[in-house]
Order: sequence, then structure tokens, then C-alpha cells
Amino acid sequence: MGTLGFSKETCESTTENAGLKLATRQCIRLDNGSLDLTGPTLIDCGMNLENVLGNLSSANVNVMIAASQTMALTSQPEKLTVKEVNLTTNILTNIMRNPTELNKETCINAIITFCNMLEVKPDIISELWKALSSLTKDLENMTISQNLDQVCPQVAVKSNQINSTDSRTGWGLVSYQNPMALVGKDAIKSVIAEGDINNDKMEAYIFIPNNAFKDDAYFGFVLYKDASFFPTLKKKASTVLKTQVISGTVSGHTGKLKKPVTIRLRKKALNDGFFLESYKCAYWNYSVSQWLTDGCDPVNESKNETYFSCSCQHLTSFAVLMTVKANTLQYLDTISYIGCALSILGLLATIIAPIWMKEYRTSVNGKLQINLSVALLGVYITFLSGAISSSWANAPPEKSNTPNSKTTSSTNPFCTASTWFLHFFLLASFAWMCVQGIALYSSYNRLIQQMERSYFAAVSAGVAWGAPALTAIITISATEPTHTYRQEKICWLAVPTNDKFFSGKNVLLWAFLLPVSLMLLLNMMIFGLIMSKMVCNKKNLKSYKGDFKKILQRQFALIFTNTVMLGMCWIIGYFMLIDEAYSIFSTLFCILNSLQGVFIFLLCIMNMKAFQNRMIQPLKLFKREKKSNIPIFRLIIK
Repeated sequence: MGTLGFSKETCESTTENAGLKLATRQCIRLDNGSLDLTGPTLIDCGMNLENVLGNLSSANVNVMIAASQTMALTSQPEKLTVKEVNLTTNILTNIMRNPTELNKETCINAIITFCNMLEVKPDIISELWKALSSLTKDLENMTISQNLDQVCPQVAVKSNQINSTDSRTGWGLVSYQNPMALVGKDAIKSVIAEGDINNDKMEAYIFIPNNAFKDDAYFGFVLYKDASFFPTLKKKASTVLKTQVISGTVSGHTGKLKKPVTIRLRKKALNDGFFLESYKCAYWNYSVSQWLTDGCDPVNESKNETYFSCSCQHLTSFAVLMTVKANTLQYLDTISYIGCALSILGLLATIIAPIWMKEYRTSVNGKLQINLSVALLGVYITFLSGAISSSWANAPPEKSNTPNSKTTSSTNPFCTASTWFLHFFLLASFAWMCVQGIALYSSYNRLIQQMERSYFAAVSAGVAWGAPALTAIITISATEPTHTYRQEKICWLAVPTNDKFFSGKNVLLWAFLLPVSLMLLLNMMIFGLIMSKMVCNKKNLKSYKGDFKKILQRQFALIFTNTVMLGMCWIIGYFMLIDEAYSIFSTLFCILNSLQGVFIFLLCIMNMKAFQNRMIQPLKLFKREKKSNIPIFRLIIK
């Protein structure tokens, strides 16, 4: 039912549509429930889609003829070009613009043409998905104009009129497993009671309570075999949509329902090596052309169920967005937690140890290193307490109750606060690294004494803490009112909801990646200047005497390592975009980022002579006092 049969005869080779089947017949269901074949629909071999659109726009052909011609001209969708698909989209938009004026035959031909569009080449759908997606809205509006019962391999359409005072509890649609490939009389059917379904074989289900609306109305349902016209965001690689898409529409009704609609969609098997971490009930928002989740909540979230169950307060197209995770990468969580914990201990030691090293603690380089350690300590504490906390990250921003709302309201202040502090401390870390580079260059040019007297450390603190704080405050002030500050799934800066990475809406790019890139570039320029002077002017380096020369060399090695380490971690993050090497680079990214505090402790403190002396002093005391035959317990106490 719903499929087309093609004639053996084709258009002659000298015509516009050479090779196209000359006629089609369709298997349809009559009003009495029986099946029948329509009469042959002949194609005008000299007609093309451009002619049809031109005639339709100039009213030279009626809508019924245009629908019939378009259906015939698109009967071999795999051969359609981008231009032809675009023309067909415009024709269907014109035809379905006024659905109440269409007769049933025109509606059926429009639905068949819509089905043909779902079978065109995938790359064409990807290129024209916005225009094609708008057709789904027209199709849903057409379902509430008259009684329809049409099924094709890609789409099922059913609609009926119901009285608000009817004794039935509501109206719904259910499809059973593999309904599109083998369409039987019970594969897709209407239901009038919420429990009137077989959950074991159910593929998709939607039910609207009878008292969810006020007046008599048409109920319209559309079931899509897949989400070809409803793409998910490419940048959210862990989010997949593998369920069917089902829509419900009630004539004359918009906004919130008095009673929620129930949706159930069968769970699909994931690719090997992946498991379902969580899922969200989502609806397609035509205003922003993306999946949103406000007003839709999961019901009875049981991993043992064979289907997802959702309850939604409004009507449109529904599906389930699944967050999947690779089984092979579960160890990254463990690496992150252990590495961050070790880094916190290492940074605490780096901050506390100088208490016993006055000379290092009061020097410019010592103050700068302590401040860098404090900034990184803030990064790790914020990250552990917020960014990867399941209780915060899985609590998305609450969106407005209006289905067509474009904004969200961050009612999870902890996640927003975590985003702000993580943004601030990360910028501060790179700022202090940059200040270290400037101090190193000044030391090389024998300006360290002037820096000591000119309160360089105090001025640096004002800049390295103040500039990141100002940037973070401006960012949240500019974006939080429009609810574009942070991401919905994780506590981190927002990225665009489309592929325009360099757009003005990319908060992550302008508020973080750009400032960090500029600071890294400045530091690399400083190192380049120092290296050039060391190579081209060796006499200047030889003029340094004794400890000062050793300190300069040690500081150069330390600060260069800090810069490379901090910068290299984020560079590796970009290599994670390579699918073939994702597991390798994600592992390196986790290890290097989570252990930065440990590296700084080993490079900075363990390399300080004063610290080494402090560590060795108790051992020397123990050996010396042991010779005096003091009892062991008194020796340990001493």
C-alpha cells in the first residue's frame, strides 16, 4: 500500500524526460478499508520541474495537475539532482500552502512526492536539509485539513476528526516493528485508548488525551522512518538519533496542552563498542531548526525496557536523543579523577613548600610560580567539583515552557558558576604563564633588579588576575541574558548550534580560544627573541656570572616547559577531531591535562636547591644523632 508501479514504456530519447517511466499507478486504501489501484498517471515527456513551478506560480495550471506531474517527475528519486530537488521543494511548498483548499487526490500525490524526497541521495539531503525540513511542517499542517490514511516506504500519514466530548479517552497512532518494509493491515493503526497497544512489538507510539484540548478538532499524525530531514548537530558527536520520528498535530491548537501527550519509541541497537549513557526526550523546533528538550520529560527511565517513554506538554515532531559513550574509553574517567587528584596534591605542595624557602618565596620568579600554581589549582578543583560532576552536568538549563521559545534559562546556578570559575582560572593560568615569559625576558636583559624595586610582581598580579576576571565577567554579562553562555550538557562555554565555528555566537572561540592563542603566541615570540640572542650573541650570555647564570638557565627551562606543556595539551585536543586517532589523542589529552600539577611540582620544587636541602636535612640529622646511641623513639620524636 502506498507504493507506485511503473509502466514498461518510457519517454523517448529525444524528449526532455528521456528514459523516465511513461506512466505510474499507485496502490491505495479506499475509505471502506479495501485496497485498489489508481488509474495510470501519464507523464508529459516534454515537461520538467522548472516548467511545473513556472506554471504553478503563474496560475497557468491548477494545483491538482501540478501535484500529479510533480509526483510523476520525481518517481525515480535516486536520479534527481540538487537543482531538481530544490525545485520540487518549492513546488510542494506552493501546493501545501493552503491545505484546506486541496482535494484528497492532490494531498495523496503531495505525500507521495514527499516520500520521493526522502529517497534522494544523502548528500543532496545534507545540502538542502533546511528547505526539506520546512516541508515536514507543511505536511503536518495538511494532516489536520481532512481525513488522510496514506503510507509509503518512508512516511505514514493518518488523520481523523474527533469530538472533545467523545467517550473515547483520546486518539493516537502506533506502528509495529518493520512497518515500512512490510505494510500489513495492523502494522500502522490508530488507537483510541492509551493501553490499546502491544509494547513488545511496538516501534513508535503517540497518544493525545481527549481532554487535552478544548474544542472539536482534527488529529493528525505523521510517522517518519528516520530523521533524514531532522538532523542532529554534527559537533555533538556523542549524541545520536536512532529512533523513528513521530509527530502529532491538533487543528486550532498551539501552546501548552491541558494534559501531556505520551510518546514511546523503541530502543535501537548501538554500534559495537558503544553503550547508552543517557537519553533525552526531544522535539523539533521549527523556529531554530534544531532539537530541543523543554516541555518533554522521560517517563519510567528503566534500562530494562525495550522502548523510551516520554511525556510532553505540547505538540510537534518528537524523537529521542541518545548520548552514547565508547566502552573502550571508559578508563578516561578514571584517568581524569586520579590525575586531577594527584595534580591538586602536587600544586598544594608547590604552594606550601616555599614557606620554608624565604629566598625563593620572596623572589619575583617564586611569586609568579606560586600564582600560576594557585590558578591551576583553581582549574582542577572547579573541574572536579563541577565540570565532570554528574549531578551538575546532567542538569541542563531549564528552558521556557513555550514550545517556540528560542532561549533557555539557566536555573542550574552551580553549573553556571562552575563554567565561570573554570573559564576564569584557565585564562589566569595562561596569563601567569605569559607573565613568566615577560619576566624571563627582563631577567635576560638584566632588568631583574629594577623589577624587584618596581613592584613587578604586584603589577603582574593585577593584570594576570584582573584581565581574566574582566574577560569572564564581560562574557557572562553579554551572553547570559540571551541564554547562550554555557552548553546544555556540560558545564563549559557554549559553542554554536550549527557548523559556523567562526561566527560571533561562538563564545568558546572569542572568550577563550582567541585570548589563549594570543598569549601562547606572545610567549613563543619571547622565547624566539631569547633563543636568537643566545645563538647570535653568545658573549652576552657568557658575561653572566655564577648563580645568576644558573638561575637564568633554570628559569628558562622551567618557563619554556610550562608554556609547551600548557599549549601542547590544547593542541592535542584539536587532534581529537580525527576519528581514526580519537582514542589515542583523547588519552594523551586526559593524561597531560590532568597531570599538569604533578609536572609543575617535579620541575619547579624538586629542582630547587633550597627544597632539596630541606628534604635532606632530617636524614642527615637522623644519621648524626644515631651515632650518639639515643633511644630510637626519642630520636624519631627529635
